[in-house]
Amino acid sequence: MPTYLEPPSMESGGGGLVGTISDYARFAQMVVNKGELDGVRLLSPASVEMMGTNMLPKEILTRNDGVQGARFNEAVGFGLDFQVVNEPRYAGTLEGKGTMSWAGAAGTWFWVDPTNDVIFVGMIQRMGDTGGDSLAGMARTLTYQALTHPER
Repeated sequence: MPTYLEPPSMESGGGGLVGTISDYARFAQMVVNKGELDGVRLLSPASVEMMGTNMLPKEILTRNDGVQGARFNEAVGFGLDFQVVNEPRYAGTLEGKGTMSWAGAAGTWFWVDPTNDVIFVGMIQRMGDTGGDSLAGMARTLTYQALTHPER
């Protein structure tokens, strides 16, 4: 495992990012605030909107070529760096339309649900999602079951 004290031997846009739960939560809060955090505009609202807009073409979302593990379909797409829930009920989720999320290999996951004004950051020290039930899935289920007045 890397120590993160030296530059990586291979450049990877999605690998090697190091931060704290507080850092991640502040980032998620900035996204749900449409690019603003602590009264400072960091991203334009249009940029955040694009991040949460599916960018995959319909032929990718609806293909049926037997590829295992594909997460995307007409209900769940991919925006600029996030998985995006386009049709929550069709996707079988209680999340709001436009929820953005992703997970990391070392046991990190997050989601931003602008519809319900919810952010969630989960971090454990476990590579992949091995060793039992999906903690990210359980966290989502329990969070949305606990909402007593969801917006939609």
